[in-house]
Amino acid sequence: MLQHLLTLIWNKKRQHFLLFLELFVSFLVLFAVFTMLVFNYGNMKQPRGLNTTMYCLSPCPPISAEEPRSIH
Repeated sequence: MLQHLLTLIWNKKRQHFLLFLELFVSFLVLFAVFTMLVFNYGNMKQPRGLNTTMYCLSPCPPISAEEPRSIH
């Protein structure tokens, strides 16, 4: 009985190969789509533009509550 089943499987190995190939290609397509969705979602969550509130390109004096001094 087991030998008969193995003979049937062996005779249909081309059909089984094509089935496994189809499953593998489907997996690759789903993986690519899911990866693209995760990548685009991560990009969507990032803020747009340059955040200038945290950076100072030149030495900045500390901000005080005093009135601004006039330059003479």
